[in-house]
Amino acid sequence: APEGAARLTLSDYNQRRVDMRYAGGLGNGWFGGVSGFYRRDDGVRNPEFTANFGGTVRAHLGKNLEGGGEWSVNLKVVNDHNTFYLPIPVVGKEKPRSLPGIDANYGTMIGLDSGVQMVRTSLVPGSFSQLNDSRDGYHVKATAVGYSFEKPLSPEWKLSSKGRYTDADVTASLV
Repeated sequence: APEGAARLTLSDYNQRRVDMRYAGGLGNGWFGGVSGFYRRDDGVRNPEFTANFGGTVRAHLGKNLEGGGEWSVNLKVVNDHNTFYLPIPVVGKEKPRSLPGIDANYGTMIGLDSGVQMVRTSLVPGSFSQLNDSRDGYHVKATAVGYSFEKPLSPEWKLSSKGRYTDADVTASLV
């Protein structure tokens, strides 16, 4: 029989995260499941905006074959944003410590003041420049589709085939 679970995580820095899964037998040799998470939080270094948000969904569906073996297909979709907090300035090579006004343990130089900047991306003055929005962080969008097939041919031999196609885009919008 299918089983599921759900978890809600709340914490300081305004974190809200939901994890869910549901999977098991579906009858007549079929099985399947779906799982994933979604989260939003301001980040441990409070950059003055929602630093991390997005999630992942996974699903699979398959069938047990007569005489042994199984086949299945699977899908994974990611749409997630993560903040990159570096650089964090410190002083003291031997014993690094915070600069006055910036806590090296919890501070960040990313914020609403510096969130959107025009950045020159070429050494030639006036040539290439782009608008960087650090409030978007690393944006990962990916879709992966796969399959698996296994069939015993004898006690010593098994036919097995697995494959996956992935389409991914990682956009770094960092200053």
